[in-house]
Amino acid sequence: MAVRLNIPETWDQLSPSQFQKIVSLFHSSEPSIQQEYQAFRILLNARWYQWIKKARIRWLLRTEPRSVWLPFYEFLYQKCTRTVFVPEIKANGKTYYAPNNRLNNLSAVEFAVANDLHVVWRSKQSTEALLLLFHVLYSESKKRAPFDKLALDKKTAEKIPLPVLLATEATFLGSLNHMSSKFPKVFPASQKNKQSKHVSFEKIILAMAKGDLSKLSTIENVNIYKFLEQFQDDIKEANERKRQQR
Repeated sequence: MAVRLNIPETWDQLSPSQFQKIVSLFHSSEPSIQQEYQAFRILLNARWYQWIKKARIRWLLRTEPRSVWLPFYEFLYQKCTRTVFVPEIKANGKTYYAPNNRLNNLSAVEFAVANDLHVVWRSKQSTEALLLLFHVLYSESKKRAPFDKLALDKKTAEKIPLPVLLATEATFLGSLNHMSSKFPKVFPASQKNKQSKHVSFEKIILAMAKGDLSKLSTIENVNIYKFLEQFQDDIKEANERKRQQR
């Protein structure tokens, strides 16, 4: 029985609903094979199909071996490449607006704070860090207001559904993976069996200001991609000086 499938093939092709369901599933306690089955069903988005096609899909899942349907969702178990944020989130009687794809409208300090919160979530599974990460990335107005780190603590009272928070963090990770490929000197690949120590970008910003507080605000508010480009150039120059001194 032939079944023609038209499903997402990359992270960025997932609809907001599919993406949130997939990420929530990956943070559940479902057994691995059941998790794969559910992930595939989410990708199929069964409501798109008429009842005959639904029956054919059920037949496929029940009768064909895992090796047949694994290629359709295998990308979900590889590196996260999602860089498209869910555009708008409605919660607490408000509308929260997403940052641009790949975080390309964030300032250096916004990225620095967001990255620190991302690291805390990944290492400690702190839901507070997850919530604050959302509030760093999402804005209450379409035009992003100047970033105020001190105002973040007040945001802990503004609760956001967990699937939204998980999807936001996963998109941050995908954007971070994109940055890592673009700026390999800034984000060097971890050596095997060697755990790298996290260095906050806030400390790097302070170091780049070289104690001149008049420069600090300018560096903090520069676009994150311009900041990373300059930082990578600085690393290359430092490495070249070391090479010449040998």
